[in-house]
Order: sequence, then C-alpha cells, then structure tokens
Amino acid sequence: MSSKKLFMYLIFILMASSLSIDGKIGYDISVRVNNSTGYTQWGHGHQSNVIRFNLDAQCKGDGNSSKYINIQGFEGISLKETTHTKEGRLREDKSLSLTSTLNWIDIEEHVTEKSERYHVRINESFPTLIIDKNNIKYKGEGIYSHNSYINNNDKIFTQYIANDFTKSTAFVGLYKDAYITADLTPARVHQFLGENYTTSFGLNSESNVYSGFKLESPQEFMEQSYTGSFRLIKKIMINKKYYKSDEDEIYNNSLSCCPLSG
Repeated sequence: MSSKKLFMYLIFILMASSLSIDGKIGYDISVRVNNSTGYTQWGHGHQSNVIRFNLDAQCKGDGNSSKYINIQGFEGISLKETTHTKEGRLREDKSLSLTSTLNWIDIEEHVTEKSERYHVRINESFPTLIIDKNNIKYKGEGIYSHNSYINNNDKIFTQYIANDFTKSTAFVGLYKDAYITADLTPARVHQFLGENYTTSFGLNSESNVYSGFKLESPQEFMEQSYTGSFRLIKKIMINKKYYKSDEDEIYNNSLSCCPLSG
C-alpha cells in the first residue's frame, strides 16, 4: 500500500445474539386465563447481555473506503452506520463505548384458585449506556453516509451525499429501568409499561450536495432534507420517565376490590 493510496474496508457488528450464552440474562412470561365463556392471554419477556466494550479508531489517507457498523439487542438501543467513499481524501476519528449490566429483576405474581384471574408486577433494572462520538472530513469524487441512532421509541436518522463534507456527531443512549404490570381476566387485559431512558444527540455538519435529518419520538417528529451547500446543526435531549406511585395505587385498589389468592 503506497503512502498516496488508502483503501479502508471496515465491518463492525455487535449484536446480542452473537455473544456468548454465558453472558445472557433475562426472563420470559406467557400466561393464559380462561373460563367457560372465553379466554385472554398475555406475555412479556426481557433478555440482555452483560458487556463492557470500548473502541477508539482513527483513519487518514487518500483513496476509497467503506465502513459498516451495526450494534443492536441492548435494551432497545441500537446504532447503525453505513459510509462509502469514492476516490478522495478522508480523515475520521471515532470513539464508541457500550456498557450493559443487571441490577435486579423482581417479579411478583398472583393467581386465583380457578386460574380465572392473573396479576403480575415486574420491577427490573438493566442499565445500559452507549456513547458514540464521530468526526469525519472528506473531499473527493463523492461520499455517501447514512446513520441511525435508536433508543427504544426515540429514533434519529441522518443521510448525506457530498463531494466536500465535514460532520461531527455525539450520541448518548441511556436505559435505566422499567416497571411493568398486567391484570388478566377471561374478558380483558389491563397492562402498564413504564420505562426510564434518556436520549442525547448533537450534530454539526456541512455538505455540498444533499443533507437529510429525521427525528421520530412520542414527543416530537421532525424531517428535513436540503439540496446544495448546507450547514446542519442539531441539539436534542429527550427524557422518558414514569412514576410508579400512580400505578401502585391502581394495583392496590384493584386488589381491595377483587382480591387475589396467592
């Protein structure tokens, strides 16, 4: 490889299904209640992996390059990057860290004697954190870049086509814990899912052909696309919070009205 030519081909895939089974943790619940007139069924499961991973990478040179990164299966947080360049000069600095662990899983189940009513409370803590920082600068015959950053119901997408291109991004996806309840009778299912997670994203880019940005979340939706030379700056912070006290009150009232036998 000469000093004037660089061909880089990077594939990085990190998925829960590809890890050792020794690191997999979680639970799975499947329930059906019935009587002479009908039935209902409900299920919930959660699996994750205990992992600690860090990556620091730098790339600089002339030529063409390809990069593919895919991280998924960690508490609903995922990261995907696809970048291809034609002949040109590229410089990139990247740091990526992933930490996932288990604090606790607490499952409390109640069922009537004839199995005509079932209630469950699940209190779980699988804290997971992904931090991704990336700085890239390119000038040449063409670059195509498409990235996605997902934290459960928060989804961010970027897309670029350029000959002269710079971009700096910082993504932090944090998942803390969850509280789940379900109450089943043959006639109905009442369920509650409360989760605590935070999404933070920063973007500063300049592209001379095409720039695209999209945000999807329960709180906000935004989609933008620009043709020509354009500078795009974004700062996003989204917090998803639940308050367990309200659901506890509903649960206690339902038990006092229609008690369950253990």
